[in-house]
Amino acid sequence: TPITYVMLTESTTTTPNNICRYNRKYAIMAATAMCIGAVALTLGLMFSSDNHGNSSGSSASPSSNSGSINENNATSTNTTLLPSSSSSPSPSSTPFASSSTSGAPTTLVTSLPSDSPIIPEVIVCPITGTDALGPFYTPNPPSLDEINGQLSPPNEPGEPIRITGRLRRTNIVNEECGDALSNWTVDLWQADAEGVYDNSGGYHLRGTVQTNETGHYEFRSVLPGRYVPRPRHVHFRIWSASAFQGDELVSQMYFGDDEAEIASLEMLYPGRVVVPDSDGVGQFDIHLAS
Repeated sequence: TPITYVMLTESTTTTPNNICRYNRKYAIMAATAMCIGAVALTLGLMFSSDNHGNSSGSSASPSSNSGSINENNATSTNTTLLPSSSSSPSPSSTPFASSSTSGAPTTLVTSLPSDSPIIPEVIVCPITGTDALGPFYTPNPPSLDEINGQLSPPNEPGEPIRITGRLRRTNIVNEECGDALSNWTVDLWQADAEGVYDNSGGYHLRGTVQTNETGHYEFRSVLPGRYVPRPRHVHFRIWSASAFQGDELVSQMYFGDDEAEIASLEMLYPGRVVVPDSDGVGQFDIHLAS
């Protein structure tokens, strides 16, 4: 009779242990697939909710609720902030691109509500800072009003200058940066063109001028010389016989020889640097605290 041979190998052997091992393997794979599906479904619902919230009043496309996640769907939540000329923005023009992207502004507020309070423009006037009186002040100098504010004699060597300005008490109401102070005294003294003070007891390069009804004052002199370590400067005192004690101001105005020195002086003495024009005329306003 024919003999039938049956060959059993390890790969074809089916034992209870093998069956259990394969069942566990397929169970793990199935559980993993279910987890991935749950995560995908959750993300899809989140993006779908964002689309509905950001596109209020507009009809959503069917693909926005499909739950599929791709770049177009992910960026569609912000497409209302992009120019309407492109219905399908490229990745380089989406909010996920570089901040240097040009185009329409992203803000949705273009104007204030009609019932918003109007904030008036506030003009900030810098208070003129104080400075040292210095060792070369001489009391009771003569008035220069009768000689047109000529602080220096007509034959004084040096570069002629004419300084004009206004004396005002600062406030935030007057559009001209403060109330004019009339009939106040501006007491002036300075070094000559070589940087030397006259301390002989006389009043060379010393004197006072009065402010007029609009607070204007003016004096004529020569550009003061520099001496180590001081830059070019003119001393001044401000007071009024009718003012309360404490309104007096002692300070200095400064002059620079070039743009670099002017910038440096402005940092050290803000608001107290005079820059005369080609004719030697300079503007220097004096602001007292209110």
